[in-house]
Amino acid sequence: MQRKPLISIFFCDNPFAFATLATFYLIQAGRDAAKKLEFKKKLLETANNKNFDLAKLQRLLSFVKLLVQLPKPFESVYQDYSNDSKNNKKAEKMGASRAF
Repeated sequence: MQRKPLISIFFCDNPFAFATLATFYLIQAGRDAAKKLEFKKKLLETANNKNFDLAKLQRLLSFVKLLVQLPKPFESVYQDYSNDSKNNKKAEKMGASRAF
């Protein structure tokens, strides 16, 4: 995959582009669990920054969970990261709603 099309995936709100990015990351990581963990975190951040509705976001993250499987210790690190990410999103929304 060329560099330019990969970069354009980050700015695209197409869920199929996101799935392609997840697959690309999985191929890049190979059998390296630490790389898979970092890629999975990056996918979570990318998905959270997209303009996907909640249902679409949940389906995409379920797809990533099935696609990028981690050994148990790495998966628990990811779950902690994911929970922190959710809590930060909620706090941001609450702060934004209080600003108005």
